[in-house]
Amino acid sequence: MHNRKPFYLLIICLALFLGIEIAFLSIIIEQAIWQTICLLISVSLSGLLLIQRLQNRLGDPDLQLLGYVWLSKLLLSICLLYAGWIPLLDPATNPDWGFDPMRYYLYAQELVENGFSLPMNISLNYAGILYYYGIIFALLGNNPVIRLL
Repeated sequence: MHNRKPFYLLIICLALFLGIEIAFLSIIIEQAIWQTICLLISVSLSGLLLIQRLQNRLGDPDLQLLGYVWLSKLLLSICLLYAGWIPLLDPATNPDWGFDPMRYYLYAQELVENGFSLPMNISLNYAGILYYYGIIFALLGNNPVIRLL
């Protein structure tokens, strides 16, 4: 019975985390919102289920703490994404625009829009990462949160 209380507390934290994140993402994200929410829920739950499986396999109730660490990591990652990466993706407002990850993101969007045909002005050194991001964007939508998750 002692192991049940932390598990219920973790479920409450998961519900609180998902509620805050879904509300936040619903306000801010314009593209692929449903795909993003579904991916957030599945990544959150799958991480917690893997932690629970590990805890049961090893028989160590202290591993329940990893669930809180996992949810904190997801929350911090999304906050850092909005504070640091997303403002950099706008070439009009970012004076330092143009380093590789920024271009990969925008070129991958163009690649999907062009039916996976590379524009002639892109070096072949970028092709692998562009197709990787392009496939993710084509399957799930093109917003930075999907790429983070």
